[in-house]
Amino acid sequence: MPANLPPEYKRTEEKLRRAKTIEEKIEIVQKLIALL
Repeated sequence: MPANLPPEYKRTEEKLRRAKTIEEKIEIVQKLIALL
């Protein structure tokens, strides 16, 4: 089912794909959850 996500979510999701460390990934996932 398609989601109607804000542009900020998509930018943050791209940062998640580029993140290298686990700490970075955890921080970014927390931001993604907050945006929902």
